[in-house]
Amino acid sequence: MKKYVDRLLREWNLHGKIIIGVDFDNTLTPYPTFDNQEDIDRTIKVLKDCQNVGCYIVIHTCSHEDRYDEIKKYCESIGIKVDSINVTPINVPWGDTVKPYCNHFLDDRGALPAALDILEEAMYKQRAFNYSQVRRDEIG
Repeated sequence: MKKYVDRLLREWNLHGKIIIGVDFDNTLTPYPTFDNQEDIDRTIKVLKDCQNVGCYIVIHTCSHEDRYDEIKKYCESIGIKVDSINVTPINVPWGDTVKPYCNHFLDDRGALPAALDILEEAMYKQRAFNYSQVRRDEIG
């Protein structure tokens, strides 16, 4: 796991922000086919913390576009700012692709607890790094 945390942290340090791809159903909101409310609650908390440290949130979903407004409104209601849905939120050197570029993905079908462990550890380290930079600037 350490190598994944280190890679994510390097990208966070390099760019100041990372792009997090987040599935919607069963990752940010319950879906009737699977009960994982504790993982959903943790996902929301970790994403809020990451937003304070610096990240873009891309909802990466199979939902049809007619649900996008509903998805954005739901995310706003739980304190998550959505930067885009199913598209890369910023310009990247290789241009537009079918799959949005993300530094990290969170998905109930992709070992969500492990992905959260990696993201959370990197976020805590990045927050400490940011704090040390601010303190260094204050001291002179």
